Amino acid sequence: MPLTSNLLILIITGILTLVGNFVGFKVSPLEAMPGVLILITIAFVGILLSKIIPIKIPSVAYIVTLSTIVTIPEMSMAEFISTYTAKVNFLVLCTPILAYAGIYTGKNMD
Repeated sequence: MPLTSNLLILIITGILTLVGNFVGFKVSPLEAMPGVLILITIAFVGILLSKIIPIKIPSVAYIVTLSTIVTIPEMSMAEFISTYTAKVNFLVLCTPILAYAGIYTGKNMD
C-alpha cells in the first residue's frame, strides 16, 4: 500500500477519533487534536520505517517500539507526548480500527 494511502487512512482515523472523543467523553476536539496528531505521526513514522528497513517485520512492531522509545521518561519529549496523548481516550480508537477490520474481513469472505 502506498504511503499516501496509509497517511490518508491515519488522518481519517484521527478525525473519527476526535469525533468519538467529543461525543463519548466530552473532550473538545481542539484539546485532543495535539494528542491525535502525535499518534498519527508515530504511526506514520513506524509505517515508514517498515518500508525503509529491509528486515521484514510488521509495521506495528516498529510503531510499538518507536512509541515505547519516545515515552521513556529520560527522553526529552516524553512528558509532552504523555500529557497530550492522555487527552485521547484509547477506547475511542477501537471503533474505527474494528470497523476497518470488519470491512476487510467481509470483503475477503467468499
